[in-house]
Amino acid sequence: MGAEFFKWSDEYSVSSEVLDNQHKQLFALTNELYEAFAAGDHKERMGEIIQRLHDYTVYHFKEEEKLLKSKGQALSEEHLAQHQEFIKKIKDISERHKTGRATVTFGLMSFLRSWLTDHIMQTDHKYKPVLESH
Repeated sequence: MGAEFFKWSDEYSVSSEVLDNQHKQLFALTNELYEAFAAGDHKERMGEIIQRLHDYTVYHFKEEEKLLKSKGQALSEEHLAQHQEFIKKIKDISERHKTGRATVTFGLMSFLRSWLTDHIMQTDHKYKPVLESH
């Protein structure tokens, strides 16, 4: 494996080991998809990684919502909408990939990296004080 496409750094931390580890897993899945894309792996392998990314994203968002709720902090409607939009986007990519109407491209990889980075740094970080105080 060469240099990581999407590298974790402590600046992404939201002061929750659970959420940080889940975010690291999302980074790892994105890197795995990028490696398959860069290697020209067959459609089925990339499709399987996209499906795992979708499934783990759904799991992570539910866990994030549950964790914050347990600390007395409901997620904003905007935050919840961002989660739903991203899940819908990944599901759409997965479905279109299965039917041959979409392929993994550098543009898709850049979108995944940008969305996750922006979401963690701009949206999830708003909840950092709540996570630090518990």
